[in-house]
This record gives sequence, C-alpha cells and structure tokens, in this order.
Amino acid sequence: MRGLQEKLRALVRSGAGCGPFYAAVVAPDGEVVAEAANSVVSGNCSHDHAEMNAIRLAEARLGTWNLAGRGLVLYATAEPCMMCVGGILWSGISRVVYGVGTEAVERIAGFDEGFKPAWREEFAKRGIEVAGPVLPELGESVLEEYVARSGVIYKPR
Repeated sequence: MRGLQEKLRALVRSGAGCGPFYAAVVAPDGEVVAEAANSVVSGNCSHDHAEMNAIRLAEARLGTWNLAGRGLVLYATAEPCMMCVGGILWSGISRVVYGVGTEAVERIAGFDEGFKPAWREEFAKRGIEVAGPVLPELGESVLEEYVARSGVIYKPR
C-alpha cells in the first residue's frame, strides 16, 4: 500500500492530470500484473477509475475477460466506489486491499463515492476477501495534497 500511495503522490506532484487514486492487480507470487492511475479527467471518460483501469490492463495482459481462479488481489489507494464495487465483483478478483475509507475520501476531497449497500457482505458471499483501511493516514495525506494542488473533483458530493 505504501508503494501505491507514493506512486500516486508522485503523479499528483507531477501535474500528470490523474485523479487522486491508484490501483494494482497483483498475482499470488507478488508479481504486479497491471497498475494504473485514475484517468477520468485526462481521458474524458467517467468510468476510468484506477481500479477499472488496472483490471482492464490485467485482462488485456492475461488475454481474458475472466480473472477468476488466479488468486489475484486488487490493491487500491482508496475504498472502491459504487461503480468499482460492481466492476470488481464481475472481474473475478479474489481479494481487495484498500487504503483510505469512503468517509475520509468524501470528507477530504469531496468526491461522492456512491451508495454501497452491504458491499463487504456481498463480496464475502462470493468469496471475495476485503482488507482495509490500510495505512489510511498516508493515503489521507495524498488526498489532502491533491486537493491543495487544486485537483479536479469531478463527482462532487
């Protein structure tokens, strides 16, 4: 998680135009299958969230639309939003580890993370493990820096 948050901080500082979120799909042996930043604003596409971008890249790299049965873990700098919860559910990812919780994302950055009724329980029913928040203070400081640098809040609350 520390590595993801630091990559995101570097992108925020570079003015790369990414949103303040980053994600990686990692194999059981620790190999990073794919990683990506949020590119909603730079790509002019509302569903180009970091999690969706990383999953899309992992599917392309592995040549499949179904990531199930591979023990893949999605690491994300923040708790997945409503859209990403659905995308993760459909992807076949077996575990999600996230940094900053929804409440902190909304409080710090003002993003509307969406309605997610019992998402952890629904993941558990489908065998998807969830861990987080992990190192939330580090992630919160990255979000605060994004806001301080006048980062675009493209889906405000």
